[in-house]
Amino acid sequence: MITNQWRRATGCRSARSGGWGQGGGLARTRRRAVLIIAVVLLAPAGCALLPPTAVRQIRLAHDAYRAREFTRAAELVSPVIREHPNSPEIAEALYLRALCNVQTRRRVAASTDLEKALARSGRPELTALIRAQLGNLAFDDETYARAADFYGQAKGDLPPKPPTDQILYQYGVSLQRSGRFTDAKFAFADVFTRFPQSPYAAPARRKYQWRRPYFAVQCGAFTTVTLARELAQDLKVRGFEVRILREARGQSELYVVRSGKHRTYAEAVQAAHALRPIVHDVFVVP
Repeated sequence: MITNQWRRATGCRSARSGGWGQGGGLARTRRRAVLIIAVVLLAPAGCALLPPTAVRQIRLAHDAYRAREFTRAAELVSPVIREHPNSPEIAEALYLRALCNVQTRRRVAASTDLEKALARSGRPELTALIRAQLGNLAFDDETYARAADFYGQAKGDLPPKPPTDQILYQYGVSLQRSGRFTDAKFAFADVFTRFPQSPYAAPARRKYQWRRPYFAVQCGAFTTVTLARELAQDLKVRGFEVRILREARGQSELYVVRSGKHRTYAEAVQAAHALRPIVHDVFVVP
């Protein structure tokens, strides 16, 4: 294995010095901690079909949720769902319970509630939130084509404020990781033009600037081409296809060693696994 000690001895700045980061950085931090979209109170004009006791119960569940009492919130709203399963207004109750289930790591139950809520929702803004949350679950499961479908249907009706910036960013990542590179560029541009102050603006711009219609595995980044050639030659001897690219990093240049041209993210991840016993901190770009 090529270790960090070897890198210090040879002047390598690690595989991660290439500026792209693993998945652009921010998207990866959401793994196993699904983005939660805020609940919305039941619209007063839409309460006519639910009895006052049921409406009061839903509002109490909202209060419990905001107090982070997720189990209690689910317990409060569940009787309303059970007693009024076919009411058009039950969509919000299902959405609320789904969020409680996500928070308590009951993902299958959350997905079931969201699907039911989607079938019953008659409010565009609530429907968008439901679809976005289904997209978040799919994104966390790395089923990126499914996530992109949900995000794409939701984005037009999402409010122009956070976490819409994160949703649009994850939409772009999902498109990119499904091999839809051109569509992904539009999603990333949406992030940094609509939300220029967002923490997602900079990684969205970096991903937007990726010009190649494929994923690659970054194996190292060096300050001199000689060192890059040494690593590239070592990997070639072991049977890997590699290339060296010269890339600007601020005021300096790095010689970046990358392997493979993979149409989907999943294919690139498999290739990275094969390389990791040799170079332990390889990662997929973009």
